[in-house]
Amino acid sequence: MYESFPDLDRNNADIGAQLQFNFNTITANFGDGYEQRSANGINSVRETVDVTYSLLSDSDMSIVLNFIKSVGSSKPFYFTFYNNDPKLYTCESFSQTVVEKNRNTIAMQFREWFA
Repeated sequence: MYESFPDLDRNNADIGAQLQFNFNTITANFGDGYEQRSANGINSVRETVDVTYSLLSDSDMSIVLNFIKSVGSSKPFYFTFYNNDPKLYTCESFSQTVVEKNRNTIAMQFREWFA
């Protein structure tokens, strides 16, 4: 079973996210300007989500960092983007910024995982 991304108190944190779709296509060029395209496989559209948590308390920041470090980029986890259904993602990268005590920002990039 896969873990879920920690559920933080959204009243105390500012959360922003950007959803991006990446298409995996096969293209055959015929040299006269004509090309033929088709989807590559059954999972030819992959989501990437850039997530930023701002105004995190030190304790919430610790929860997120410990979770991300435990799953690394190899273990998928459930994350819910806005009002969508939960999907499996891996964390490709993250960065932490400490603004001042109890005011932290973390930016993460999640890549959809197909099971």
